[in-house]
Amino acid sequence: MKYYANCPVCAHKLIKGENGTQADIRCARCKNLVHIQIVNDIVTVNLIETKSATTETKEGTVPYRAVFFLCFHKCGNCELHRLI
Repeated sequence: MKYYANCPVCAHKLIKGENGTQADIRCARCKNLVHIQIVNDIVTVNLIETKSATTETKEGTVPYRAVFFLCFHKCGNCELHRLI
């Protein structure tokens, strides 16, 4: 079965893959670096590096980095759902 993985920031479609797919992809739309893994019918998307997101502070702008876990598995009992 084929699965799609989208960018967690701008929702741009990044890859079409199947079980065993693992890739680091830079989003063409927002330029963020994303790690994608498809294992046991679970699509995991991790934001590795952001390009344009910044957080305003009193000292100026600070780069904002975050990790997002997206799971499209419908059971609600997988390991990713327990982490969220």
